Amino acid sequence: MWKGLSHASLLLVVLVICSVYSLPVLGMQSGSILSYGTVNYPTIPRLHVEGTQIKDQLGRRVYLKGVNYDSAQWWDSNSAYNENQFIYMQNWGCTAVRVNIEAFSLEAGIMSNPAFLIRLDNVISWAQAHGLYVILDGWHLAAKCPHGETRNYVDHYMTVDWTWNDWFDWWTTLATRYKGKGVIYDLMNEPLHWNLADHQAKMRQCIDNIRAIDPDAVCMVEEVGSGGWDTMNFLFEQSYPISRSNVIYSCHFYGYHFSDNSQSAIRQRLGNSGAYAKYANWMLANGRCVQIGEFGGGYNNDPNAAWSSWQATFLQNTMTVLNADGYSGYTAWRWVNFGWSCEKLLADWNGNPTPYGTVLQEGLKQ
Repeated sequence: MWKGLSHASLLLVVLVICSVYSLPVLGMQSGSILSYGTVNYPTIPRLHVEGTQIKDQLGRRVYLKGVNYDSAQWWDSNSAYNENQFIYMQNWGCTAVRVNIEAFSLEAGIMSNPAFLIRLDNVISWAQAHGLYVILDGWHLAAKCPHGETRNYVDHYMTVDWTWNDWFDWWTTLATRYKGKGVIYDLMNEPLHWNLADHQAKMRQCIDNIRAIDPDAVCMVEEVGSGGWDTMNFLFEQSYPISRSNVIYSCHFYGYHFSDNSQSAIRQRLGNSGAYAKYANWMLANGRCVQIGEFGGGYNNDPNAAWSSWQATFLQNTMTVLNADGYSGYTAWRWVNFGWSCEKLLADWNGNPTPYGTVLQEGLKQ
């Protein structure tokens, strides 16, 4: 078929085929750069969801394993905001980074700040250049509002402090900005005290809005609680399912909800028995893809427990269970060098790990 073509013509054919199928060209480095507007984004295979698994364009299973990184809290800080952080993540063995956009920054109007958006562009391009899939997380339903009300009360927060149109608008803004660039959209962080029928309607509408802009976008829907923390689970999928394709479901998993760090206790909590049960095993058994968006230490209702061998064993056993039971990865909380010992992965901003970070590093290499 190719007989008689010159070497130059053959090279042109190869380049066209590779561009159509998003395959790397022979001799092209994995971090090769394609230009999109003012910021360069690397080529990274697009993902899709098949049943309980995440796969790339070549049909290979992908696990989203890595860390949480705060984009808005210190977006103008040179210590945390630099490409080196993503090189360190890659060296640790990360394949994903969950980029948090915090509520207090959103309320302060950060999405209208062109300088922040350019820096967010850089964060995404740096991460992808070093082989990391980016999960953009709507981390705006956590901690405290400026006036003191708890954000996790969705029905209150989205009628008093924000509006649903605000929420829809900033996701469509991000989808428009990152269309076709392989970003995953984690729509709402840890929603509590929410009517499940309303949750279903709002998640569907948001996904549909994003897909109207980026039809192949992968979206992430988190566990939800109709009441307090002990109601946070995946039961909504049994009565008010999202029923959209290319959706990853996410839950959060911390040691401070445990006094038993055995694998059997971890599986029980991921299952459907006891307080704080996630019903994640039902999700996998019924064809849903599940990733752990946050996980970390703590002990026996104390999120600020001093680091201990108990926590190390809990984290090791959690990663072992997730790897063995069909989950699609985990992103540890969080990439910082300050705060509670059970949540800071870094000893410094030069990529050196704390004892917690060392346990994660070892798990990422499994």
